[in-house]
Amino acid sequence: MKEPPPPPASPPAPDPARPRRFLTPSRAVTLALLGAAGAWLLASPPARRFAATGLALLLNPDVVQGIRDLRDFLAPYGDRAWIATSILMILQSLAAPIPAVPITLVNALIYGPWLGALISWSSAQAAAALCFVLARSLGRPFVEALFRPAVLARLDGFFRRDGLTAVLVLRLVPYVSFDVVSYASGLTAMRLLPFLLATGAGQLPATLVYSEAGASLATEPRRALELALVFLGAMALVVAAIAWKLRSRRRAERAREAAAP
Repeated sequence: MKEPPPPPASPPAPDPARPRRFLTPSRAVTLALLGAAGAWLLASPPARRFAATGLALLLNPDVVQGIRDLRDFLAPYGDRAWIATSILMILQSLAAPIPAVPITLVNALIYGPWLGALISWSSAQAAAALCFVLARSLGRPFVEALFRPAVLARLDGFFRRDGLTAVLVLRLVPYVSFDVVSYASGLTAMRLLPFLLATGAGQLPATLVYSEAGASLATEPRRALELALVFLGAMALVVAAIAWKLRSRRRAERAREAAAP
């Protein structure tokens, strides 16, 4: 009887002692794009002034005055102010932890709650995608240069247990840094499109509420504050309920594992 052909040889296992190549194609492209953006900022005084002034206004501890100053800063751009706010949304994600909420508020102040929400939501999606790709391309040392390793370790555990649900939950929590979640997600095995879907769904409630508050900020600051406080309280309850459900599920899984022969 004719013997069957031998199975194809499996590829050799990687040598753990062999160092990983630093300059992969994706990393080279990412570094080239970052270098080009940095060179543009250095070579263009107007670009430097825009970035420095815009980011400084986002850091104003007086939020109401900071929003008014940011609106005045963007006034010369006219109908193209949305381009400037979108650039600021991306810049603040690279310069974490600068807050992004003032950008959402000023978009609503300029364009109204609905169009302002669309601009803020779209630019935040672009910023999240950029952070994700940077982390995926440049690796953990780059992300650890921006955030404390202890913070990343906690997120690692959350992502490992709950995957995209963790992204959705963290997007619902207003006091968790938007950018650290994006960067930390890029260090996991999750894909970009599901990450963006979870990010978009999770950030939508906050974007809508802050846009409504921003549209009222100039004429009814008290109403804007009340909206923000009610939203924060509601999200705290929602997140507590989701966290309780996740903990209950993990306890049930551990109990089944312990009872298994």
